[in-house]
Amino acid sequence: MPLLIVGHSLGGQLPGLVPDNHLIDGMLTVGCGSGYWRDNSPQLKRFVWLMWYFLVPLYTRIWGYFPGKKMRKVGDLPKGVIYQWSRWCRSPEYFVEKDGSPMQTGHHKIHKPILCMSFTDDEMMSRRSIDSMHDYYSNARVERRYINPKDVDARRIGHFGFFRPQFRNTLWQQALQWLTTAPQST
Repeated sequence: MPLLIVGHSLGGQLPGLVPDNHLIDGMLTVGCGSGYWRDNSPQLKRFVWLMWYFLVPLYTRIWGYFPGKKMRKVGDLPKGVIYQWSRWCRSPEYFVEKDGSPMQTGHHKIHKPILCMSFTDDEMMSRRSIDSMHDYYSNARVERRYINPKDVDARRIGHFGFFRPQFRNTLWQQALQWLTTAPQST
């Protein structure tokens, strides 16, 4: 039985950070990109700059954790977690150590096929951030599908839309077909 991973957003980043990821037989990423703030979508860029350079340091220092629920953003996060995320999102290398040096990740250990499904109307991830993230999977064969909502007779997909039942017969079928054929053909 093959080990297949489906990861949305952060879920598509994490396989490169876990031990034994060389055991993965195939992976589907959905709306997965780097969190580097300059590569975020244009509509998100201003807010994340404010968040990473002002709100996170200020509110975390005041509260001792990041009070995201109060802000209606990302939820409450422990100080170490939000500081690491902030550090990553402020660096073009994205995965960086505390001193800012590039982190040694295990993304290159994944040699199996990856299907990257992303959407032209994603309000969080730009094409540049999606490509940047998938470049970390340097030894995998990455098939990149940049899908316009019109391609699946929809007005909108966005960052979270893939999971709506309206895409059962379109996007879900594309993913299912790939998951049942591509990983076994390697």
